[in-house]
Amino acid sequence: MNSYLRSVVIVFCGALLLPIAGARAQAQEQSVVSRVTALERRVAVLEEQVTSQRSRISTLEEAFQPQSVAVNCAEGQTVGQALAQTAGRTAPLTIRVVGVCTENVVIGRDDVTLVGNNRTNDRVQALLENKPAVSVSGGQRVTIRELGVQGGSYALSLGLGAVVGAHNIDVNGGVNVISSVLQLDRVVVEGMVSASAGSVLRLDTTTVQNGPFAGVVIHDSNLFAMASTIRDHRASAISAANASLWLDGGTLIERNGIFAGGGSSIHLGRATIRGSSGFGIFLGDTSVVGGNESTVITGNAGWGIECQGSPALPQIASAGPGGEFSLNGTNVFGNTRGQINCPGIVIQ
Repeated sequence: MNSYLRSVVIVFCGALLLPIAGARAQAQEQSVVSRVTALERRVAVLEEQVTSQRSRISTLEEAFQPQSVAVNCAEGQTVGQALAQTAGRTAPLTIRVVGVCTENVVIGRDDVTLVGNNRTNDRVQALLENKPAVSVSGGQRVTIRELGVQGGSYALSLGLGAVVGAHNIDVNGGVNVISSVLQLDRVVVEGMVSASAGSVLRLDTTTVQNGPFAGVVIHDSNLFAMASTIRDHRASAISAANASLWLDGGTLIERNGIFAGGGSSIHLGRATIRGSSGFGIFLGDTSVVGGNESTVITGNAGWGIECQGSPALPQIASAGPGGEFSLNGTNVFGNTRGQINCPGIVIQ
């Protein structure tokens, strides 16, 4: 083929190939554009997801941030409103009460602190007398401090496994604890304290006085009293059934005795029982009492320790392997009717 003809063929083939190459380039460009657009969409979706997650994290952080709310009772604010405003939050909540709030407070959540500045001036007074002034229903880690609680069916009531610590408060109207745990620390209770259904009641430097019946009623529960005083009730200072009592740390039972039945056990350490118009301690059925050299039972009008007669089998616990009684004439003395009247030991 001569050079002219070769040139013509090359030009002809080039003319045929140019549109094909252009089409391929255009297709490739469109493919790249499509991929970029899809990537941009994915980035936009991811950005929306990140923004949403940030918002959720911010909401969660806010929910878990400890919160403090002031309640000025004189201005019509209430503890109930403060609890309602923070409903749904799980973070610790402190409600600061100023003045006298007349309402029936129900705490049904965890991590709540109800606090005043002065338990004489700042208090919750029951609005409805057939309901507790303050009721804690199942709340864990609930604290009440520097506050007065007054009136109602009980001034303070716990249920459904609540765990409450009350510190430096005044309670006028009694306390009821059902299947819950309560610590009363530097508390003055006017009225009766009742604990039942597997409850744990701890008294630390606390006074329970002037109850309409017994001072402390313990059924199927445990009582721990340290450096506390139970006195001046119309019946027994403590009435126990199927209960365990630990009295120590200088605890004083004054002007009333202890009645124990239902297989209860009484553990006396540094404790004094004195001045009752009847017995110091009465043991029924299979109940048991034990003490040590720091225990004093004296100045009671009846027996210092009196046991129910046969067929009941109450007893004084042994002090050691020798079989000697842990309570005897050394620490039970000066009682008008006699010192001890129990199986195996009678001391006039």
